[in-house]
Amino acid sequence: MKKLVVIGVSALVAFIAAIGLAQSASAYPETTCSVTVNAQKILSGSELKVTGSAQQFTTPRHSARLAATTVHWKATFNNVIHQADVNNFSTTFKVPAVTAKKVYPLVVQALMPDATTTCQRTLDITVEPSGTHVTPPTGPTLPNTGGPRLALLIAGFALVLAGGGAIYTSRKRHGGGHTA
Repeated sequence: MKKLVVIGVSALVAFIAAIGLAQSASAYPETTCSVTVNAQKILSGSELKVTGSAQQFTTPRHSARLAATTVHWKATFNNVIHQADVNNFSTTFKVPAVTAKKVYPLVVQALMPDATTTCQRTLDITVEPSGTHVTPPTGPTLPNTGGPRLALLIAGFALVLAGGGAIYTSRKRHGGGHTA
């Protein structure tokens, strides 16, 4: 009976060691990708610049980059598709003209060189009408930003003079306002 327990415990230890020391499955390599745009809030009629980069690693432990040639990129914005087979992706979309604020999805996919792994990012791009932003002045003077109007300034000055005159005449009638 003692031998049977020893054999059972040994088999259990060997099974646990085999599972614990086995390498993890690397059928699906680790993939990372990033997508950047020049702005997520943009004026209608302007350009949206999109860039992307992707990497695929054989295993998380070794971080060895696959020696593949290129990544297949596909970017979709406002039903327009741009594709390229490059490692570092860059493209430009024409932003549609809108009369009211509207949100368009930008979907960027990277099909990795192993042809089985896809990395996808989706960004919401807010498009605003062109007339909604104030442009800075180009001349040497600053614009009138709502300072006092000349008519109100003159009226206020006249009221101050009238009040001063009223005080002066009231003090003159009552003997200067001083009593001894």
